Order: sequence, then structure tokens, then C-alpha cells
Amino acid sequence: MAGLPILASNIETLEFYVEKYNVGKTVNPDNINEISHSLNEMLDEESNLKKWKSNCLQMAKECNWENESKKLENIYNEIYK
Repeated sequence: MAGLPILASNIETLEFYVEKYNVGKTVNPDNINEISHSLNEMLDEESNLKKWKSNCLQMAKECNWENESKKLENIYNEIYK
């Protein structure tokens, strides 16, 4: 929501969103060297930082509670008809 690029754990769900919206990188959370290297790499890639920031703001327009709550409400309505 703040337009900050993401460095996330490489779990399936997070990888999906990071890759789909191209908002940063994912890493193995148990590998401190990979985390450190990826963070430094992200900070050194100014052109990617700008792109990721812009993509984060676009993602925030789509992936927010207002939109997601409607999906959840539709699911509940289908279940409890």
C-alpha cells in the first residue's frame, strides 16, 4: 500500500503475488546470505526499484480489503443461500 518493493519468503502464495505483479523478490527465509545478497541487490538496482514501487502502487489498487472483502462476501453468500 505504501509503494515499497517487497522482499518476501519464497512460500508459494507470496511468490505468486510477487511474480504476478513484479513487485520485488522472494528468498529462502532460512538463508541469511540469500536474504542479505537479495536485499543489497534490490537496493543497487535503481531502475528496478522505480518499477517495483510503481507496480506496488498498482497492486495496492487491486489487492486491498475493499476488493477482497467483496470476494469473501460472495463466497459466504454462495455457501449460505
